[in-house]
Amino acid sequence: MADRHIDLSAADIGALQPPSSRRMLDLRDKRERGLALRLASKRQGATRSWCWRYRDAGGRQRRIVLGHWPMVGYEEAVRRFREARRALSAGEDPIEARSAAQRALDGRMSVFDLVDRYEAVRSPALKSGGETMRLLRKHITPAIGAIAVADVTGDQIRRLLAAERERLARDDAGLRKKGLKPRTFTLLSRIYAACGSLFSFAVAEEAIPMTPLPRLKKGGSILPAENAKARAFSDEEIAGFWSRIDKTGMDARTRTSLKLVALTAMRPGEVLALRRRDVDLSATFVDRRGGGERVRGNGLLTLRDTKNSLMRVVPLSPRGRALAAEALRSAGADGDAYLFPADTADGTVKPMEPQALARAMSRRRDVFGEEMTPHRLRAMAAFLVEKLGFGSAVARDVLGHIDGSVLRRNYSGFDGLPARLDALEAVAIEIERLSGVAPDTAASAPAAEVVLLKRKSC
Repeated sequence: MADRHIDLSAADIGALQPPSSRRMLDLRDKRERGLALRLASKRQGATRSWCWRYRDAGGRQRRIVLGHWPMVGYEEAVRRFREARRALSAGEDPIEARSAAQRALDGRMSVFDLVDRYEAVRSPALKSGGETMRLLRKHITPAIGAIAVADVTGDQIRRLLAAERERLARDDAGLRKKGLKPRTFTLLSRIYAACGSLFSFAVAEEAIPMTPLPRLKKGGSILPAENAKARAFSDEEIAGFWSRIDKTGMDARTRTSLKLVALTAMRPGEVLALRRRDVDLSATFVDRRGGGERVRGNGLLTLRDTKNSLMRVVPLSPRGRALAAEALRSAGADGDAYLFPADTADGTVKPMEPQALARAMSRRRDVFGEEMTPHRLRAMAAFLVEKLGFGSAVARDVLGHIDGSVLRRNYSGFDGLPARLDALEAVAIEIERLSGVAPDTAASAPAAEVVLLKRKSC
C-alpha cells in the first residue's frame, strides 16, 4: 500500500490513526516535500512521530526521527527537517550530526542524566521513590529525556501532560464502548507531581536556578479535579465484604491480607511488606488508664517501613491475631521471610504487590461492587472507629497519620496504644456482628510459631 500525501499543516493530527490492516503508515506532507508523519499502532494507542527518509553518502537509505507529536508540533518538525536537510547538503549524515550534538549538550546535564541521578540520590530516601521512578521512566524520559535540563520549558511539560490526557481519553472511550467503567485521570496528577519532585531536585543540585514546572490548577484544562474520597459505608456493604470474600475463589494469601487491612486499618502495602520478625503474637502491654493496671494484648505488629517513615506498632484484635497466625504458618522459617510472598518465575524473594490485591478485587466487582478497593477497606476501618464512638483522634492514630497538633509536637509523645486496641477490637466485633459470623473461638488460641519481641510497658 502506498503512503498517503496530505497537508499536515492543516490536518487534525490527534485524530489520525493507522488503518486496521497495517501496523504503521507514513503520511507525507504536501507542503514540505520529504517530511513525513509516521502513525504506529501500539498497545497503549497510536503513536505519531515526524521523520525523514534519505540516502547517505554511501547510498544507504536511512530514516531519522525528528520528534514525537504533540511534544513536537508541525512548525518545529519543519524546522528540524530543514536543519537535517542542510546537514546532508553539507556532507554530514544528519543522524550522526544529531548524535554528536546530543552527546555534547554544551557540557550540560540532560533530563536522562537528571533522572539517573535522582534515582541514585533522591529516590532511595522516599517511600514512594519506586513509583516516582516508574512514572519518570515511562512518561517523562521518552518525551523530554534528550533535552538539556536548562532548556526544559513549562510549555513542554504542558504538552506532555496534554498528550497523556488525550491518550487516557481514547482509552476511556474504548472502555465505554465495551460497557466497562472508564478509568480516572488521576495519573495526570501523579505525573505532574513526579515532574515537580524531579525539577525541585534539580534546583537543589544547582543544575538549574528555578523549576520550569508550570503552575496548573486542578480541575482546569489539563489536571483533573480532586474528588472527595470520604464516604459512609452501609451495614450491607461492610457485611458483604466479610461474608463473601471466602467464596470469591481468591487464594488464601490474598484473602488473609485483605482481611488484615480491614481489621487493622493498615495500608495494603504495609500488610504485604510484613516479615516474620515484625510479628509477635505473644506481646502484651500494661494499660494504666483510670489509675489501675491491666495486662492486655493479643499480639503486636511492628511496621518499620511506613509511608511517613515513622515506625509504628499495631495492636491486634483476637480475630486479627488469628489471621496473623495463619499467615505465619505458611511463611518461611527465616526472620526476614515475608508473610505474603509473591510467586516469581525466577525465584526472587519479594512480597506481593498492592496492585495484585487491587486486581483481585477488581475481578470480583460482582461481589464487592464498583468502588470497593483494598485502600477503601482501610477507610472502612476508620469509618467504623468513628461510628463506634472512639472519635477522630483515635481514628487518626489507628490509621498511622502524623498528628501535627501542638500537644503531640511539643508535649506528649504517647501513641495511644490502649485506645487503639479498644477501637480495633470493637471494629472486629462490629464486622462480625454485621456479617452474622460467630466469634472464632480459635482466635485467642496460642499460635504455633511466634517471634518474641521485647515491649515496653505503656
